Amino acid sequence: MNAEFLVGTCFEISGLGLVLAGEVKSGEIAEGSLGRTNKGKKCTVVKIEESNYRVPVAHTKSKVTITVKHITKADVRPWDMIYFE
Repeated sequence: MNAEFLVGTCFEISGLGLVLAGEVKSGEIAEGSLGRTNKGKKCTVVKIEESNYRVPVAHTKSKVTITVKHITKADVRPWDMIYFE
C-alpha cells in the first residue's frame, strides 16, 4: 500500500503526537502505516480521522487528520509530502 499525503497544517498534542491535517493525494493510508518525510524522517500512523470520526483507512482524495509518532513539527511544514508504505 503506497500513498502520498499532502500536509496542509500540523500541530503537536502533548502525549499523543504530531497531528497532520491534509489530503491523501494517492493510495491508501491505514493505522499502523509507516511513513517518511521529505527529509527522510520515519513516522508511524497512530490514528486517522475524517469529518471528526475515527476511520481505519484513508483513501485517495480524502481530507483527513492523521496522528503520527516519531516526528515533530520541526520535521514537517505545510505543503510537504509524506510518503507511506
